[in-house]
Amino acid sequence: VRYKHAWPLNHDLDTTGDAGTFQDLIMWDQMSNDARRALNSVHFGKANTPFNDGNFRPKLEKAWPFKK
Repeated sequence: VRYKHAWPLNHDLDTTGDAGTFQDLIMWDQMSNDARRALNSVHFGKANTPFNDGNFRPKLEKAWPFKK
């Protein structure tokens, strides 16, 4: 996966055939309070922050393929 951006328009992920490296999985609770606070409170313009407290649960529920 490659991260690309076209300032100031947009950013996105794209596939690539290039070899890459692995990034350790970091859980929300492992982040510092300051990191979580920043992701929850900083305004990123039109960019969506899907992994903050306000967005994660609704997006997860919307993606859930099974009936409740």
